[in-house]
Amino acid sequence: MAFKDTWEYDKVSHSHKGKYNDTRVFARYPPDEIFAKEANMTKIATWNIKHCLNKGIEGITKILRSINADIYCLQEVDKNTSRSGSRDQLEELRAALGRTWKKNFAKAFDYQGGEFGLGILYREEPLRSYRHLITPIVDGDEQRIL
Repeated sequence: MAFKDTWEYDKVSHSHKGKYNDTRVFARYPPDEIFAKEANMTKIATWNIKHCLNKGIEGITKILRSINADIYCLQEVDKNTSRSGSRDQLEELRAALGRTWKKNFAKAFDYQGGEFGLGILYREEPLRSYRHLITPIVDGDEQRIL
């Protein structure tokens, strides 16, 4: 299969430890045949949604639908934080994809009156799931989870 790279550029501002930086974000969008799914294939997609800052729930839902995966692993998900309007982003994405989708949220840490962490959306409920702390909190660093 011939493959031609296509790139999209977004410039976003973000804060890390109180310092604001301009970051160039390059996202690779392969041709449609890469997104095609064979009958006996489980398709898994991962995406850092950055608490829906750039695309919003509707924009992210549109992209998730276009990918047509069976499992979506999402990073930087807000649950009831003040910066996200006390919304449960994972629940809103699940509802937007359809009521048959299942969800699992793993909190990394408390943030702005809510929680911040990882979210997984599934077409079928997994047999079990785990949350692993992978780094200790040192000098105010963010907790990392897997």
